[in-house]
Amino acid sequence: MILLLHKMPLDKVSEAWQRLSLPTLAAALLCQILFLEMRTLRFAVMAEKLPLSGRLSSRAYRWFGATALYSMTAAAFPGGLGELMLPVYLKPFGVSTGSSLGLAVGSRLFDVGWSVLLGLLFGLWLLPAHGWDLVRTALILAAVGIIAAVALIRLIDPVRLSARLRLPAWARRILLTAAKAREIISRLSWRDLLVVSGMTLGIKLASTLFYDLIARGMGYTPGFLHLAAAMMFFSLLMVIPIQSPGGFGTSEAWWTLGLTLVGVPLKEALILGIGFQILNLLYVSAIGGLFMLARGWPRYGALRKTGT
Repeated sequence: MILLLHKMPLDKVSEAWQRLSLPTLAAALLCQILFLEMRTLRFAVMAEKLPLSGRLSSRAYRWFGATALYSMTAAAFPGGLGELMLPVYLKPFGVSTGSSLGLAVGSRLFDVGWSVLLGLLFGLWLLPAHGWDLVRTALILAAVGIIAAVALIRLIDPVRLSARLRLPAWARRILLTAAKAREIISRLSWRDLLVVSGMTLGIKLASTLFYDLIARGMGYTPGFLHLAAAMMFFSLLMVIPIQSPGGFGTSEAWWTLGLTLVGVPLKEALILGIGFQILNLLYVSAIGGLFMLARGWPRYGALRKTGT
């Protein structure tokens, strides 16, 4: 973070923030709502494959508040700790802790999987213009991600592995969570896989639109496809479990790296990186915070219990 601040052109940062208009910020808010709605619908489709989930599927489309809270804590807490809060948010809807964690891991596998594939395609697209050295890191991460995903889903049985190995309790819990995610994904039909993949792409499209609006509002035009490519690289780099509270420092570094990989000048990448990080965190915190307050509102709790 200190290195980023040293390189940061603070006068340009101030100018860029002053260019943001209310219409731009309002449009960005709509993109964030679309992002959360697509994530909610993806949870709903995957939840239908849970054992005895017939009574849950009719309520799954009302999980927007829980998804907003989950997105807020996932963005605020480092190292994936925010993922552990999903069971708390889905408990009122009758989803067990194991199933909630399985949904979180399963949905993240779709996120990472599509980031890997899109990152690979974007890397090949950028290769002729920028040279092998600039995209080599992204291609290596893509290959590692593909191998890890295939191994986790197809080759490794977490339950059998947990039974054979003498592991501490926390390691067994991780393996059982992986088993639940594997079970949920294995229950998806080809049609379900296409639907969930389409929703995952919709999530990424909404995110790209959000960042494109912010970039243009700040007076920069890196290009929609270039920004989408940078976001894929950013997503892959975020898998590395080196995070700070709120993502400050590390997120800006990964955004800066992703943007420079697609040809954005360093100073511009620094300004956009900090803008993306702060505004994304502010939006998800504001939306999630509203639903956190609503959870304590008696009438909201009554409505939730009756399912109306």
